[in-house]
Amino acid sequence: MNDKKNQALVGVILVVVGLYSLLSQWVDLPFIKIKNLPVLFVATALLLLYYTKRKTWALVTGMLIGFLGIIGVFPRSINAGTFIAPMVFIIPGSIFIILYFSKRMIGFLIPGSILIWFGTFVGLTVSGLATGMMVPALFFGSIGAAFITMYILGHPGIGKWPLIPGCILLAFGFMFFMGFSVRVVTRFAPRIIPIAFIVIGFLLFIKGRKAQ
Repeated sequence: MNDKKNQALVGVILVVVGLYSLLSQWVDLPFIKIKNLPVLFVATALLLLYYTKRKTWALVTGMLIGFLGIIGVFPRSINAGTFIAPMVFIIPGSIFIILYFSKRMIGFLIPGSILIWFGTFVGLTVSGLATGMMVPALFFGSIGAAFITMYILGHPGIGKWPLIPGCILLAFGFMFFMGFSVRVVTRFAPRIIPIAFIVIGFLLFIKGRKAQ
């Protein structure tokens, strides 16, 4: 049951991220800025921990960090340099992975995998090692690798559902890496990426809800 709940929640998160990315292209969202997203991702990870394990401290800390992230406190007070930016994701992700291996609870594996791989993507991007078409390729590849990591480390308890979004996202990353339809990708990428998140998230949510 918890595994299906985690699956549905991951689907909801992907849908929300996709909708935000899509709407922000036409509508100004004054309360959520791109510079605040790293802190909001950390807050989301803590809220995910509360949702799956009912840890009160995670709820309180996640809500506090999320509120401060929305009003923009952290971006003004913290220098998100080439080291700090990826560590914002990698450190809490590593903590989740350590907790997973110590307790063998899937609820720790899901946010841990996503945070570590997304932190790796952020590090490669802000350091300048990834530029041009490599940025979307690494973005899709890192998120896809996160789902594959969930399957490898969590098998057989987590089931096979992470392979679906993992393979799809890795395929997107490979197409970007190979320069597939560069003109089309460059023109429609801002819309393709969030729509892909919405579709994958919706499928995961429906699959998780039906299994419950």
